[in-house]
Amino acid sequence: MAEGSSSPSSFSAAAAKAEEERAELLDRMLTRFAIADDDKLEPALVKTLPYSIASLSAPSPSIRMMVGQTQYSIRKLIDDPPAMHTMFESLMDIHDHIESVLEHISATADKECRQGGRVRE
Repeated sequence: MAEGSSSPSSFSAAAAKAEEERAELLDRMLTRFAIADDDKLEPALVKTLPYSIASLSAPSPSIRMMVGQTQYSIRKLIDDPPAMHTMFESLMDIHDHIESVLEHISATADKECRQGGRVRE
């Protein structure tokens, strides 16, 4: 099949485009936080925090660095309002839990593959 030879390059091109779009979105988020009035900060956080936290697991170092910059900006902005700080910390806890569950699932699948496990139908 001819598809096999073009598939890896099209996959890498799609991944690069997705990474570029994610970087642009994270950059817009940083800008939004920088110009947000105090009364508009909470709605901006509610909309953008889940995406920012989900981006922590991105394979690209540049994306993870932008997420770190976003988190740094958020922490500077929310030092005073305790409710926002609590919300941010709760979302980080949820992210950490999801990551540990995914790691466990991956380790279990790897173990089953090494042991020659089969999927039951």
